[in-house]
Amino acid sequence: EGVDEESFTKMLELRAEKLKAEAEVAKGAAVLSEMAGLLAHRERECSDAKAEYERIERELREHKDLMNRELYDIELLFKLKQGQVEVPQAAVVTDYSDAIVIDQEVVETRNRRIMGLGDDKVRILTVIKEFRKKLSLLEWEHDMLAMQTTDLEERTKDVHMLRVTKDLQSL
Repeated sequence: EGVDEESFTKMLELRAEKLKAEAEVAKGAAVLSEMAGLLAHRERECSDAKAEYERIERELREHKDLMNRELYDIELLFKLKQGQVEVPQAAVVTDYSDAIVIDQEVVETRNRRIMGLGDDKVRILTVIKEFRKKLSLLEWEHDMLAMQTTDLEERTKDVHMLRVTKDLQSL
């Protein structure tokens, strides 16, 4: 219908090539989509493997630390006199796992320091006691003088108010 045969066949060939190209593009898009899904899956596997690796590495570090601590955590038996152990006694078996042994010189040095501080505190408290004693004595003397003053004022008033009679004048 108004188009020559050669142009019509050329158009059909171009149309066939276009459909073939679209099919290849669709096929490529499907492959790309599948590859993207596979990449995401591999990335998840990689991140999971990294997390597992870090967890195992952390456990290994913790285990090595524990082994180093346990290497020097030696249990020794000591025979101690009663009263030298300052661990709360249980009814049946006492747990000494948290107990530590302290050198006697360390304890005696600490006790001397505590005794020195106690002596200092006793001296300070004695000074405070003496000061309060003097303060109480001054307050007592002040109150006593105030009462003597009041008493003398009362006596003076009584003497002024006393009516002089002939009997009193004869004395």
